[in-house]
Amino acid sequence: MEAGVFESDSGEKGLLAPYGQLKLWGGRACDRRAPGIPGDLDPALCSHDPIEPRDSQNPISPPEMNLSAGIIFCFLILGVSSQGWGTFLKEAGQGAKDMWRAYQDMKEANYKGADKYFHARGNYDAAQRGPGGAWAAKVISNARETIQGITDPLFKGMTRDQVREDSKADQAANEWGRSGKDPNHFRPAGLPNKY
Repeated sequence: MEAGVFESDSGEKGLLAPYGQLKLWGGRACDRRAPGIPGDLDPALCSHDPIEPRDSQNPISPPEMNLSAGIIFCFLILGVSSQGWGTFLKEAGQGAKDMWRAYQDMKEANYKGADKYFHARGNYDAAQRGPGGAWAAKVISNARETIQGITDPLFKGMTRDQVREDSKADQAANEWGRSGKDPNHFRPAGLPNKY
């Protein structure tokens, strides 16, 4: 049985799957192996259940197809060429490690006024890895600022205006580093040289 688009007697359009089932656009699944004349649909066999493969000739189930399509879609959105996706992912992983290292150093240093420096340094180091690193730095930075927008008023007693101003300054330092500018611009006097 071949796959293809069909139109039923009632005018509904659907897709005939190669493993012998029919998925109507309305969401019903009908078995093409209904008794009677070959090709007839038995309405009693129609349901609102998801279509599952009936044999091993179609090993990819719908959830796996959705995941695969989602991954491909993400790569298209990110503008990653098919030849460079491995490199992009490697750079993103390395960039995430750079961001983590900067965060750990910031916590270890525990130096007042040094947070903007560590923001810029983490983004700078990650962006030096390439487009994947810059992408990871941006995603991590945005996520961090979003989370801090929720937690800072609760745990640090900051007002919404204070949070907004701090986030704006953090994002400026993040962008400074990602654009390849020297993070030492934000380095406070007296911060130990090991950082």
